[in-house]
Amino acid sequence: MTEVSPEIQALEQRKELIQVKFQQRQEQLQRELDEELKHIERYIDGVRQRERQLQMAKKVADKK
Repeated sequence: MTEVSPEIQALEQRKELIQVKFQQRQEQLQRELDEELKHIERYIDGVRQRERQLQMAKKVADKK
């Protein structure tokens, strides 16, 4: 096995640390994205429900 210089070892270690850091950040961003999408879906559901209620109220009013 060939000996690796301390400079190369330090660079390899730095590379690994950066990869871990970015992996953690990517996971955090994915969690944030999932949370935002969940909020948007809830908002969409609320708007759809409100629209259905308005349509039903209009149908009832039109029958009178």
